Amino acid sequence: MARVNRAPIVALFLILAAIAALASPVTAEPAKTHYAVTNVEAWDVLYVRSRASTRGDIIAALPHDATGIAVTKSSGKNWLKIKYRNIEGWAETSKLSPIRSGGIAPWFPSHLSCSGQEPSWQISIANDNATYSPVAESKKQFKLGAPKAAVNRSNLWAMQATNQSKGGDALFLLQTNPNCSDGLSANKSSHEIFVNFNDGVMVTGCCKLP
Repeated sequence: MARVNRAPIVALFLILAAIAALASPVTAEPAKTHYAVTNVEAWDVLYVRSRASTRGDIIAALPHDATGIAVTKSSGKNWLKIKYRNIEGWAETSKLSPIRSGGIAPWFPSHLSCSGQEPSWQISIANDNATYSPVAESKKQFKLGAPKAAVNRSNLWAMQATNQSKGGDALFLLQTNPNCSDGLSANKSSHEIFVNFNDGVMVTGCCKLP
């Protein structure tokens, strides 16, 4: 497995890990799925339309970091009917991500599919479980601790990962990045991930909703 020189990120990992270690335990409430706006630049907005089409009238514009959005209906794979405060209408599916409302990390995605290159690997995240699948190596199962959001950023989280199989533990760092790319195609993902394993190896990649 290739070693990646990411000294600044490693330092951030260590800082967030120290904060997490000092933080008092948080009791999680039952998770309830709502949605948040993702894949929208900070200067942009998400339009809410009168019908499931780009030809529908614009009835509202949600900020790039809006959260707590309820989904009441879908139209194919591209449109969701949403309710946000006193706003009801249709929004593009690609600009919305499920989140855990009322849980330990309200803005943290409950499911993500991540991958990286050189070497090739995949990570599947489902609630507090993560499976790391590198090429030519055995899979590793991790139990994720409560995500810790950065104090000054609502789109950056750190998680302690306890190895449930052979090998050491790890530290996961996840941030929203609508421009994350594997460099091999023009496809963009919604999140960027950094995983620092206890053996000193670090991998980086992009994540999307499964």
